[in-house]
Parts: sequence; structure tokens; C-alpha cells
Amino acid sequence: MNENVIAKRYAKGLAAFAQEQGKLKEVLEDLRGLADLLDPERGDISVPELLDFLRSPTVQLAEKIKLTDVICEKLSIGKEVSDFLNVLIKKNRIALIGILERQYERIASELNAECQAVVSTARPLSAGQQEALRAALAAATGKAISLRVEEDKSLIAGVRVRMSDIMLDGSFAARLDKMESMG
Repeated sequence: MNENVIAKRYAKGLAAFAQEQGKLKEVLEDLRGLADLLDPERGDISVPELLDFLRSPTVQLAEKIKLTDVICEKLSIGKEVSDFLNVLIKKNRIALIGILERQYERIASELNAECQAVVSTARPLSAGQQEALRAALAAATGKAISLRVEEDKSLIAGVRVRMSDIMLDGSFAARLDKMESMG
């Protein structure tokens, strides 16, 4: 079965539970923190050795859970996500944490009647720039916008915005590609 499909099922279950508890946003923040730590695609923030440890068939389940319980306590991860992390470990699905976090974010946004926008930039955006972008996107879509800003050095300059099935590419790299294709 496709990893996205599996991750979406887990994310739906977690989102339904979090919504019942009134903790959609808190769970998202906790999931994001764990994904930053465990997802090797997150770059400098991740600790790939930790994921290797949690995936290792030679490490006892009790040892894995004991370690993640300590990590969750140190990072102030809520019980909902801590318990969920243990389920992922038991089901050998911990490698899906990054995909699952993105799926959960999308589902939580839908439940909150928000539209999630993933913004890729060459350099970090100031709080004022983020708010101006959020306001412009809200005005254009008529929805509340939740921003997720990611740094992408390959863009050179400008921004790329992804919302559901919409991609707005105002990056310098895209402009160069367009000029090159026109040839």
C-alpha cells in the first residue's frame, strides 16, 4: 500500500481524536516537533540515528518506547502525540512521521475551515512579511490561511506558495527556467 495512503489513515484517526479533545492545534505542534526530529528530509534539525534506532528490529520494543517517552517528556510533547508515537513504533510505521505530519496538517486545516499554504522562500520571512502574505492569500481565497514557511536555498530569491492543488511560483529560479525554455 502507498505510504501516503497509510499516513493519511493514521492522520485522519489522530485528527478525529484531537478534534474530540479540542487539541487540533496542539497536536499539530507536537507532531511537527517530532517530525523535525525524526524525518531525515528536514535537514539540519533531524537526528537520523534516532529514527534508525526506532526502526531497528534488534532493539526491544520496550527500549524504544522508554526512549520516546523520555524524549516526549523533555520536549513537552502532549500525551496524545506521545501515545500516538508509541502506536507508530509498535506498528513499525515510525518512518512515516514526516508524511503523516503533513497529512495531519492538511486534515486539521480542513476541520478548522482553514486553507493551508506552504510557502517556500530563499530566506526566512519576517513576521510582518508573513502576515502580509497571509492577508493577501486570505483576500484572494476568502478563507482563513494557515502559513507554513520553509526555507529553500535553490529558489535564489522570491517565493513559491502551495495551497491544495494550486501552485503560485514567483521565484527567481522559476523565472530563469521560463526564460531558458523560451530560448
